[in-house]
Amino acid sequence: MKFTIRAFFHAILMLLLAFPAMGFDYGGTVDNGTSLRYVGSAVFEQRDKLSLWINHYFSENTSFFAQGSYTFSLVRPYLFDLDFLRVNATLPPVFTATFGRFPFSDFSGLVLRHTLDGLRLSLNLPFSLISAGVGFSGFLLNPSSGIVMSLTDDTARMNPTVYFGSPRLVESVEAVFPELVFRQDLTLSILLQQDLRKSSEVIPEGEEVQLAGGLSGGRLNTQYFGIGVSGPIISSVYHNSFFYLCTGKTLSYVDDPLSGTLFSYQKKSIIAFLVGTGVSYYNEDLLFSRVRFNALLSSGDGDFTTFLEGNSSGNSLQFVPISQPAIGLVLTPQLGNLLYFELSYSARPFSRIPSQAARNLQTELRFLTFFRPSSGPISAPGVDSASTKLYLGSELDAIMRFRPLSDLGLGLFMGFLFPNREAFNVPYSETQLFIRFELSFSF
Repeated sequence: MKFTIRAFFHAILMLLLAFPAMGFDYGGTVDNGTSLRYVGSAVFEQRDKLSLWINHYFSENTSFFAQGSYTFSLVRPYLFDLDFLRVNATLPPVFTATFGRFPFSDFSGLVLRHTLDGLRLSLNLPFSLISAGVGFSGFLLNPSSGIVMSLTDDTARMNPTVYFGSPRLVESVEAVFPELVFRQDLTLSILLQQDLRKSSEVIPEGEEVQLAGGLSGGRLNTQYFGIGVSGPIISSVYHNSFFYLCTGKTLSYVDDPLSGTLFSYQKKSIIAFLVGTGVSYYNEDLLFSRVRFNALLSSGDGDFTTFLEGNSSGNSLQFVPISQPAIGLVLTPQLGNLLYFELSYSARPFSRIPSQAARNLQTELRFLTFFRPSSGPISAPGVDSASTKLYLGSELDAIMRFRPLSDLGLGLFMGFLFPNREAFNVPYSETQLFIRFELSFSF
């Protein structure tokens, strides 16, 4: 192991020395996160992360960036990871290529926002920005992977003997047409996702026993077709609206009169959608104020028995994203059978005083309210499976970010969830609290 690590760093050093050194930089960050979660009882969480990075410019148009990290938490005392390893190359004025390990995202950031290993090509034309990419998630360490789309993903995520994340291949094509009509940007997007697990690792189609051979789920492949429109409405008021159609195939345990158990696993089509809109108002003269309203609906299916792969009749109507976006501080359900509204206000309260440090204080207040469009399950813990209530609860978040020095950042996050008691089991039916303090130091 020591020889392998030494050989890896020697290879990186030789690679850097093999090209003209136009620019070389390195550094690191130390991040601390301490949180308290109260759901009937208090639970403390501690997370510390040391990251080291290097950045090298081979030429004006070619660069290399790598970052590795060590993370300590109360659950996992040590985790060594390669966060990023990418090479950027440009061919002015229109072509850009990035390959290695780097973040992938769709234009909404809700279907896919995750680090993958792959390649992305971009073409900057006068009338459009066109990009295409392909990425693989199966070489990410399991604790660093946030892709949980199936029951097999969820089972593997909780298994300490599984070292790598969900093995999924993602392809994307996106085209942005800036200021096409009335200063509105039009975005068209296609994402394809394939589950590359072996047949022996998933439940086969036609299986009659629900828990067969210790396997937990089937193979899940999905496709996403999106359109977005964004731009100004009037001065200082902007909107962002989008729609995604989700299709694919999911293994479903459904009625089968010809089966010995009267049930069998069958592939059923996915026909689901995600739709969202947001309106933001900016006023720099009023303490850099921003008022934002967001609404988002991801379709659900009332006949689901479990949130993941729970379809029990007909086609699956539940939206399944590739990655899991963070929504509230307390209630953070995965998209799918979810409707929520968000209203927030942020400002820099001391932006007019002479102190530069004080001007860097950013405050935000958010109010969110959650529903489910069908009585099927959602991914949040504590939901009463017998409840048919659609209103889930409301959350109030207060956030403060402060950067007193250029290399020192502080953050305080506090959230209160007021759940609908008729939708949750005890103790989740009581008021829930989440507090997190963050510190980040760069060197």
